[in-house]
Amino acid sequence: MKRILCITLFAILNWQNTYSQTFTDSIFCCDIMDQDSTCVTISLNDKLDREQKKNLRVLTIPSIVHYNDNAFKVEALSEYGFSGNCDIHEIIIEEGVKTISKGCFSNNLSLEKITIPSSTHTIEEGILSNCNQLTSIIVDGNNQYYDSRDNCNAIIESASNKIVSGCNNTIIPSSLQSIGKRAFSSCFHIESVNLPEGLLTIECESFLNCINLQKIVIPESCKRIDGDSFKGCQSLEAVNIPQNVSEIDYNPFTNCPKLQKITVDGRNKCFDSREGCNAIIRSNIHQLVAGCQATVIPDDVTQIEMFAFAGTPFLSEVHIGKNIQKIDNGAFANVLCIKKIIVSEENKIYDSRDQSNCIIETKSNRIICGGLGFKIPQTATSIANYAFFGSILPECFYLPDNIEKIGYFAFAYSLNMKKLIIPSSVSYIGTQAFKGCHELQSVEIDSNNISIGAACFEGCTNLSGIYMKEGIKTLPEFLFSGCSSLKHFYFPSSVGYIMHNTFEGCPYKSK
Repeated sequence: MKRILCITLFAILNWQNTYSQTFTDSIFCCDIMDQDSTCVTISLNDKLDREQKKNLRVLTIPSIVHYNDNAFKVEALSEYGFSGNCDIHEIIIEEGVKTISKGCFSNNLSLEKITIPSSTHTIEEGILSNCNQLTSIIVDGNNQYYDSRDNCNAIIESASNKIVSGCNNTIIPSSLQSIGKRAFSSCFHIESVNLPEGLLTIECESFLNCINLQKIVIPESCKRIDGDSFKGCQSLEAVNIPQNVSEIDYNPFTNCPKLQKITVDGRNKCFDSREGCNAIIRSNIHQLVAGCQATVIPDDVTQIEMFAFAGTPFLSEVHIGKNIQKIDNGAFANVLCIKKIIVSEENKIYDSRDQSNCIIETKSNRIICGGLGFKIPQTATSIANYAFFGSILPECFYLPDNIEKIGYFAFAYSLNMKKLIIPSSVSYIGTQAFKGCHELQSVEIDSNNISIGAACFEGCTNLSGIYMKEGIKTLPEFLFSGCSSLKHFYFPSSVGYIMHNTFEGCPYKSK
């Protein structure tokens, strides 16, 4: 009896090992699914060499793959599983595939045509983001969940009438009610869009990085525009918010450097652009939601929302009036060229003391943002989240020894800084505080009692020298991820814990 039990147990364990694994079939990497061991999720094998990828001009994704004389049904395509192959021109998905996961075919820069089968019932966001040569999208006419009605060259979720993915050649049908998240992301050839009457919603990042989009007509029927809907539309010059828009969660027009005219229909009951201020203002609480380089902040505005002016590089002057009571973190993120910041002497919440060219929260001594040639006053004690995001910093940047805390993204993507010295007074550096500072070459951290957030120096591609004082105990995850010039790092003996991905993507060797 014991022998039978042992054999049975061995068989069960052997079966489990067989069906809890990853295998390859031809050019595909296959993951056996936990809930059904006869099905797999597949992606493109990332070990293919350059010559093998060149032969993938037409990629047919199968509904069946094989391993050890067993056939497995392809149930789903992995997140970003076929992303970033520059040689694929056409993708054909065979009948049987049910799910296409997030970002699945994104960044295929040569992709021109894709065909979706009738079996597909789930398509997640951004599956065709940054496929800027795409001109043909076909959904099988028998698909019950999605369609490409009227030969529109788009994937439309049939029940909700929402465009899930579009392309440069999309003709937006009159029956449309919603533009989905990242539906037209990086469609570089779109110059003008007339959205049809009946449209209700424009979702987050719908037209992300459509760099040649100059004109967008939003219909009277539209009720909701999500934040970052038109983020990175570098050619957009003017927008009008129609009368029925009642929901804008935050600025839809971040990183639109040429935008200089914003108007709100005078009949709108929720938003306005009072006094021709070239901004969107939430009427009931006098909150500025979105501005541009031509914005003049009205005297009765009391709040400036997060990212209201984000990515407005040519905003040369900022006047903070006496009635402004709240400025959200990141309100002026990535604004490069503020030559003059003036805060009314009558303002009881904020100041710009000592000719600092900064906005400072008076009670907390926290710097909210800074302009060109800023000077950190000796009375300031902390740097707010996003305060100097994308700013131009001194080549050798010494933080003064009165600073105790640095917020997350505080100096991310800053320019010009080559050397950074963090004084002993600093006890906290937030997550991704110096992320993407590509010109940064060396860092000195003189504090021995400091908490450093994850990914603090992520993507600092020229960073080659790091000095840390004795006393630092932990190096958090992704701290130096993507620092491709960081070959040697002499860390103190006090460091007792290093996350496995602290040095991910850099040629680091410990010393």
